[in-house]
Amino acid sequence: MAIYLLKRGVIVKRIDIEYEIFFKSEFFTGGGTGNSYADNYVLKDSSGNPYIPSSLIKGKLRYYSEVIANTVGSTNLACKLNSNHNKNYNEENSECKCSICIVYGWQGNKKGFLTFYDAKLSNNKMNEDNGDVKVKGIYKNRTGTTIDRYVKTVKKGALYTIETTIDGLSFGGEISGFLPDETYKRDIFLLKCAFNLVDSFGGNQSRGLGFVDTSKTKFEVYIDKNNENSNVYDWKEGEKECFTK
Repeated sequence: MAIYLLKRGVIVKRIDIEYEIFFKSEFFTGGGTGNSYADNYVLKDSSGNPYIPSSLIKGKLRYYSEVIANTVGSTNLACKLNSNHNKNYNEENSECKCSICIVYGWQGNKKGFLTFYDAKLSNNKMNEDNGDVKVKGIYKNRTGTTIDRYVKTVKKGALYTIETTIDGLSFGGEISGFLPDETYKRDIFLLKCAFNLVDSFGGNQSRGLGFVDTSKTKFEVYIDKNNENSNVYDWKEGEKECFTK
């Protein structure tokens, strides 16, 4: 069932995407000045559990979406490949209809059609007492040092300690909003392909942190979810539309 969205002036469909990311290594995303125990800490929610910020997820997916678009060479996926678009674009003109602009947003900080939410801890390494979902024993400290790239020796005074999670954690999140009826198939397929390419989140990949088991990544799409007859997404049709130049 299509819905008319007056704000955009186009026929759209309600889209809800549920995903889950599985880490095969320790994970770190955070910062801070630290204290006597560690120099940097993992980002935590109000329950003390780690999470992946929506901005990090959206940024990663946009990067890989642009990689795919440039590889395919389709202006339907990325307007960057059409030099006339950026040159002629202004606030009075209609919004670009390429998938990357529709999903992630337009020039001038114009919001895209979809909203990305933080990914919350979702696996079973939890404390079941009294329904408390706060995880126990999933944090650890990791000490390292910095190597001088010129002399290939340890830098003086460069010893540091960061807090990480243990390996094997999984995080689930949602992406929801409305996509144009004429482009939603290719938009979703591009998003799914980008998800399949993301092999890490967070910092310190060079030290083995934040790597994802892409073989376990889950990505479920619901169209007009609140209706009794929820549509099923056609992956073959999405692939066809996504990779048509």
